[in-house]
Amino acid sequence: MARKRLGGLPAEVAFYFLGPPETASAEVASFRKNLTSRGFLFSEAANADIFRSRLQEHLTHVINGWWQWKNRIRRSVRTLKIAGIGFAVIALLAYVTADAVTYAHLRHLLRGREYSTAIATWRTNGRWLLASRGLTRDRIYDAAQSLAAARLMQSLLEEGFDPFTWKEEQLRPFEYSALSTYARQRLAEDPDLRREGDAARRRALVALAADWKAARQLATLAAHAAEAQNPPEMRDFIVYAPASEVISWLNEDRSIGMATYIAASIINDVKERNDFSVSIIALDALRNGRLGKEARELDPDFGCQMDPATCANMANAVLVRWMRQPGKPPPSSLGVLLTFANRERISNEDWRAIEPALLALLADKDFNEIESKLIEFLARSPPDASRAALLTLANRHAVGSVSFGFSERAALLDALPALQTGEPDRIALRIAKRSVAEASGLSGTAFAPNDSIVQSAYLRLLAHLPRYDWDAHRDWIRRLLDRRLSGAIFEMEQADFDRAFAALLAQLDSGRFLDLFEHLPAPLVDSIDTRLSERRDYLLDLLTTTERTLSSKIVAEVCRSVPALESNRASFYRALALRGGKTGLQCIESHLDSDPGAVKVIGLASDLDAVLRLLPAAGPLSAGSGLQEVMSAAGQLNEDQQRRFTAIILPRMSESDRPLLWPMAGALRTADSRLVDAAVSELARPTSAAKLVAAVDYLNSADPQRVWSTLNQPEAAARLVALLKRVDTFDWDQIAQVLPDLKPDSPLRTLSECLGARDVLIVLDASQVPPRDRISDRLMNNRSKVIGNPLWRLIANHSGPTSATLLLDSLKAKKTPDLLGDLPDSNSAYRAYLKWLLADVVASLGAEQKQLVPADEIFDWISDSDPVSTRSSASLALAAFATRSLTRRRLDTLAPHEAVGISAKIHPFPPDHRALWRTVATIRDD
Repeated sequence: MARKRLGGLPAEVAFYFLGPPETASAEVASFRKNLTSRGFLFSEAANADIFRSRLQEHLTHVINGWWQWKNRIRRSVRTLKIAGIGFAVIALLAYVTADAVTYAHLRHLLRGREYSTAIATWRTNGRWLLASRGLTRDRIYDAAQSLAAARLMQSLLEEGFDPFTWKEEQLRPFEYSALSTYARQRLAEDPDLRREGDAARRRALVALAADWKAARQLATLAAHAAEAQNPPEMRDFIVYAPASEVISWLNEDRSIGMATYIAASIINDVKERNDFSVSIIALDALRNGRLGKEARELDPDFGCQMDPATCANMANAVLVRWMRQPGKPPPSSLGVLLTFANRERISNEDWRAIEPALLALLADKDFNEIESKLIEFLARSPPDASRAALLTLANRHAVGSVSFGFSERAALLDALPALQTGEPDRIALRIAKRSVAEASGLSGTAFAPNDSIVQSAYLRLLAHLPRYDWDAHRDWIRRLLDRRLSGAIFEMEQADFDRAFAALLAQLDSGRFLDLFEHLPAPLVDSIDTRLSERRDYLLDLLTTTERTLSSKIVAEVCRSVPALESNRASFYRALALRGGKTGLQCIESHLDSDPGAVKVIGLASDLDAVLRLLPAAGPLSAGSGLQEVMSAAGQLNEDQQRRFTAIILPRMSESDRPLLWPMAGALRTADSRLVDAAVSELARPTSAAKLVAAVDYLNSADPQRVWSTLNQPEAAARLVALLKRVDTFDWDQIAQVLPDLKPDSPLRTLSECLGARDVLIVLDASQVPPRDRISDRLMNNRSKVIGNPLWRLIANHSGPTSATLLLDSLKAKKTPDLLGDLPDSNSAYRAYLKWLLADVVASLGAEQKQLVPADEIFDWISDSDPVSTRSSASLALAAFATRSLTRRRLDTLAPHEAVGISAKIHPFPPDHRALWRTVATIRDD
């Protein structure tokens, strides 16, 4: 009825009254009357059956009308739908075709290893790929990782590093893991490396993959080709391959067609390896002609880094076998065996078999070059035959029957005590004098020999003899002393000569020593006679290298003879402090008033009381009372004495002077509350760069946690930043270098404020930095520079997302740092350094933090062509891919129990990401 009032009654609406009207209720009768008065049509049905029949007719009429209307609508919609579906099918076919074409193109590029083009295509079209995106993405990431590894490898090659040292000296763990994986993949694709045209890249791939089969093949090809004097492929294999592989290779017969210079290269490479088991095989290859007949004349100079007994057993076995065989061994090779063989470890039967052959070589001119080694070997516990032969040879040298042969003479002099002859000192003196005469006869010529080794052997002999006639040797010893002071002893032999002379001095009685020291009536002469000053300095310096305690006569003479010139006193004071005992200490103390410099050596006497006597007996101590000089002397005491010294003087020091004790207390790790409080106070209110450095240095040893807990306080941070702003670059560096690492949960606010206030790039000559330390900062060996920043290094060591964000933001800021050192391209170098540090941080991130670095930035780093930062960029890309690949691509390649173990490490235990990644990388590589 409401619809009728609003717009007319629809034809589909009808009213039915069921049953006779007289039986209807009052409400139904009233409603019927209302309809009649309004002009509504209605129907009456006497019973339910009639109602159903009329309702069915009515609804059939309604449905027919509605169906005709719907059919008209459906025909219109059907026409539109057919057109829409057609357009959709065309669009879908076009998209699928484009997707398939792109996918095929990417596969073609990846199959052809055109990684750069594939990555560029992916960056342009990858976001629109749906059907093939999942199939392509992982391969693109693999390609990007391979491209980054190739760029890093090429960068290292261009800088000239030996690829076999990269792991220890150049690569961080995540870099080496990526490069070794890349190398193994390349070798799996091309086992013989025939498709790799660059020799340097072949070497690098073999080194990174540690594929010794390929290395052996390259070494063999290089040896046969003989295109270079020292083929690097051959050196790589000999120096770095397992000993068993090298020994097997050396045992191959190369006598036909082996160039002598290639054999020489093999010997040099074996020497560089310094593995005696390999050296022995190389010597045998020389002896048996496996390296060519001419190779017997090569001079192998091998050493032994193994247990001496092991080397002796190897050398003995080969020596006995060689000397039992017919024919002469190569002289130089035999000399190596004799150097390491041990006479006492050779059985009597073997010795009786080889002794005649060895003695025969003493008279063989072909073995003159190793005669000294023969003498040394035969003189070790010699039987009668060897002893008689050596004594005869020594007497022939003494009487002049044999000319020159200084090495042999030195060996004979060293052997004389074992030969048990009478008056060995007389024989030694005659040989020493004859050697000088022969050398002098050829002085000034192109063949002038030097007899220094003979004179050193002469002094060693006297030092080992319990008795000899001093008067017979006195003048000659004084002459040798003058020769040494005048520089006539050959420079290469001076150290050996000094050791021999010191050994002689250590066993001289006071009379003989003072005879050399020269007693003069007045010490003032020492200030005038420079020759005498030099002699005494030399003798006293040699005495301090021995363990001898000076006799009272020597102490008295040294004390009486302290020279007037200050520049000549150091050796006197040092000898008195180290070897003079109480008397020598009293002598030094007697000179304190006239020579304040004597304070410096008192600590060498290891007498705490003597150092304490330098201070006032009572009252407070201050820097003005000579405290700094006394501290210098105390620094020479042993650790226990230094602790007692610190405990004694600390209560007497004023609060302002306590920092003087920081260096000593820090070295002793003495955490005294008064010193700690003074250091913390300096950190809270720094007054100078030097004092701040001393305070941090002390706290690093005594209580390192107090450093950052203090510096992270707002007031202390503000003062530190202000100090860093005003100090010069060098002082800035000194402060930054001593700051300790932060704990993982420590805030980086103060540290980032320091960097924001001032940023310094430190440039060092690479030769000044040990190789292993260079890797902690950005190495630029092509410029022979190592660059770094201690504050950024602290941020990198802190690790975690916060550190990564700071480094990423700084990379985007492109600010110019202050420069400490010489570097023309500081801006590029600085960005390279930040990338270098960021790689460490990103490599340490857990898998859940891998989205911190956007993929587009990773692709940008891979395509970096700046020669300064290529290496850092490639390294950073590898670090990012290593983190991403942890869950994306590696877990599904592991066995189920391995994947479960890794998942347990990733999620419940996130703090130690470095250890996690090392574990995962190990499992992944395995």
